[in-house]
Amino acid sequence: MDKKEVKDLSIYAKKFDEDVASFREFEALDYVRSLKNQNQLDEAIEVGKTFLETRPDLKAYINQYGYALYNKFIKEGVTETVSETTFFEIAEEILNTCKQERFSPYEATCNAVIRQAMKKEPVDYATIHAYLEKLDVTLLSKEPYVAEGKKEGESKFERWYRLNARACFEIGDYKRCIEIANQAMTLNIKWHHRNAYWIRYYRAKAHLKLEQYDECEKEYLALQTQFFDVDFYKDLYSIYASLQQDQKANAYLLYDVYNSGYDKKQTRLYTLLLEASKKAGQTKIVSLLEAMLLKFQEEAGKTVEVEEAYKDKDSGALYDLMIDEVTRHLDAYIERKHGKVVHYNQEKQLGTILVANETPSVFFRQADFIYDEEVRRYQRVDFTEINTYDTKKQMMTSKAILILESEDEDELNFNY
Repeated sequence: MDKKEVKDLSIYAKKFDEDVASFREFEALDYVRSLKNQNQLDEAIEVGKTFLETRPDLKAYINQYGYALYNKFIKEGVTETVSETTFFEIAEEILNTCKQERFSPYEATCNAVIRQAMKKEPVDYATIHAYLEKLDVTLLSKEPYVAEGKKEGESKFERWYRLNARACFEIGDYKRCIEIANQAMTLNIKWHHRNAYWIRYYRAKAHLKLEQYDECEKEYLALQTQFFDVDFYKDLYSIYASLQQDQKANAYLLYDVYNSGYDKKQTRLYTLLLEASKKAGQTKIVSLLEAMLLKFQEEAGKTVEVEEAYKDKDSGALYDLMIDEVTRHLDAYIERKHGKVVHYNQEKQLGTILVANETPSVFFRQADFIYDEEVRRYQRVDFTEINTYDTKKQMMTSKAILILESEDEDELNFNY
């Protein structure tokens, strides 16, 4: 038969009108499929529904009937002719009638519902999660998506984990979010678009919601050297500040401040430092930060009222004054330790600091000195110790930050 020739279905139509019970398996399949392929969707649906109600012994036509429903009511989503109510009712009918298998509209229907839910404002994560859970993830394709002229994309299998971890977090099912993320991290697949990092990020946030702070901190610190879409130090500050662990919170905050330097885009960071400075009772630093934040606005063309003492200074000069004050008063924010450099590798610019009566020594990098200075063995230093994550050893450890050459000349009892 010529591909352009429309198949004559009159024999099937006559047989359907006269004796539905006489249809054999292939005839039922061929009739519904042919109606669907000729875009006679209403007729295909009517015939399929009749078979469904009167011929429970017939099975082969079912996916074709499902695709007729899909093409008419689901494929284009909610439209002027397909209401949201109809869309979801038909989606459920397809899922209740068909199975997740090859040549079935089951998976396509779930994906269409998920797309519709993602168009909502706000995104309907409850529906996304519900329809992802209707899919057997083990049956989804692990082949990356490839389109001509475009970069390779995520597989359906990978997408399920990415979307479901996010959806579970958004609907407050934090234990399920962690469960899905844990499963995802055991998979031997190629990840795309930083999806593995995003999944781990939502796992960390789920730990936080469950008040599992150590697990959250560990994940954040492991991610912060690899995943730059999120400022983890700001988040860690907020976590520990809310727990009234001010010194630990401020250590992460100040490390972020010194690493970021002067940057007008970092208004949130400076606002957090303002909050911490008020709690620490550092009134001069508070005044400098408030003036600097106002100067940002003034330099952007807004009319603001800056304190008289700072009117003639620009935001860069105020930043310099502020950071000098913070450096002089670090002990008002964070715990400071006093130690001695006992090892330094000049080539790699790293070493260790020993604190009297403490073991082991603390790792440091030259880059974590506040001032760019030459590091010497046996140099006395003041520093703050924070948690960090060793990606090579896959374990939590610590390091020295905000290092300053010590002005304390007292002899200390170093046991080495």
